[in-house]
Amino acid sequence: MNHNALIENVSASERGSRLVLSAALIGAVLAAPETMPAWVALLALYPAFTALLAWDPIYQLFARVSNEGNAQVIAPAVPVRPNTSRLANRTQ
Repeated sequence: MNHNALIENVSASERGSRLVLSAALIGAVLAAPETMPAWVALLALYPAFTALLAWDPIYQLFARVSNEGNAQVIAPAVPVRPNTSRLANRTQ
């Protein structure tokens, strides 16, 4: 069983920017469907969903590759207990 936590890797200001961008692209397609291709609206769904989730899989991929993720855990994974047996052996 995999207990991975969602990692918030999109800031609040970036989330707002992504939502505005998505709304603008979808609005452009709806306002002028004869000049804007429909795939532009589909393309706008990616920043909208990543803004709503506060998580971007592309950012997470780059964070793993570069190992420079400055992310905050939203939901904790499996609770980890410290190994007290090593500590007990040191005090004796």
